[in-house]
Amino acid sequence: MAQSENKALAPQVPDYGKAAREALIAGVVTLGLFVLFIGLKTDQNIHNELILVPRWFLLTVFVLLGMAARFVMVAWVQPALANRGASASARALPASEDANWLSQHWH
Repeated sequence: MAQSENKALAPQVPDYGKAAREALIAGVVTLGLFVLFIGLKTDQNIHNELILVPRWFLLTVFVLLGMAARFVMVAWVQPALANRGASASARALPASEDANWLSQHWH
């Protein structure tokens, strides 16, 4: 029991492998969602025909932004939030044995 409590209170370190995998998945999802909205633009030429204008650079920018945001979130933001939560729970006063049921079970 004490060992699991020590693990929960141990500071979390960034896992860059997991962050890279999730960033790659986020990039694929972003590509799938935005290829028709951003990657291809419909336009009209002089003969009143509908043509598709590819905007691959803009699509690449959006995919890279999505990947970078997910990498930052998994690598640094989530461990920082977990560490802040662990330090806040470590500072909390332990429940006394004679406290009533509500104060023991309501956090």
